[in-house]
Amino acid sequence: MKKIIPFVLLFSILPIHARTNTATPNSPILEPMKLERGVTVERDLISKDGRYLFWVNTGTWRVNGIMLNRANNHQLNFIGTQKGYNLTLKSPSNAQQADEFIFTGTLNLPNNRIDGVLTTPNKQQAITFEPYIPIKNRPQFQFKFFGVTDPNASYIRTIKQIQVISQGKVVQTLSGFEARDYEAIYADYNFDGYFDLRLDIGEQATLDSRHQYWLYNPTSGKFVRDELLSSMTGSPSRYPEKNILRFNNTLLEMRNGKWYDLPCCAALN
Repeated sequence: MKKIIPFVLLFSILPIHARTNTATPNSPILEPMKLERGVTVERDLISKDGRYLFWVNTGTWRVNGIMLNRANNHQLNFIGTQKGYNLTLKSPSNAQQADEFIFTGTLNLPNNRIDGVLTTPNKQQAITFEPYIPIKNRPQFQFKFFGVTDPNASYIRTIKQIQVISQGKVVQTLSGFEARDYEAIYADYNFDGYFDLRLDIGEQATLDSRHQYWLYNPTSGKFVRDELLSSMTGSPSRYPEKNILRFNNTLLEMRNGKWYDLPCCAALN
């Protein structure tokens, strides 16, 4: 199933801005930067009773998601808004769906949970969504982005450093890359229950769809760049229920901490 894709960024990551003096004699001073679309968090959730799967993107310019009823494979596509911790999503009527469905919920950041109400044409039902892959004491991070502005074109800004903040302290600094200031994605790319970071490193002039992936390692407590994923082109579709990433016609399955190529695309059926 293919995933979809400015409000206040309320999730585990909130960009914080402060000057950093990381310059050397041969490098410019890095300035704090705000991403154009901020950081989108892709959440993989399951209802407490196991009946519904919910893939929802929060913190984005337009909150959206897919809710699947596992009993009858009925799928609802939602779009809506986020105000603070509160979500209001609607699945508008169309040729295949005569009635409107509404989901309202409150996001619980520490537990990555949403407590909400699904309103259907016939009834209302309370639903609690929990992480599809439960993790105890999941770490929460904030990110500070730093970069430089092209002196000949002020609209071209390049991210060169990210500080990872936990409980008010810098616990890691990501560097050695150049990324666009458009958007970052925070999602579980290796299906271990922890959020990972994806940066946009494509050429701005050509809108080249290339990304760099920093996967969180729970053993070391650090984000580690994944060279295989970073070598792929295009934006992947994630299939958490199958541990599969799809890059166009390339399928990668995560098994026992390693990536395996799969023939496309019977594994998705």
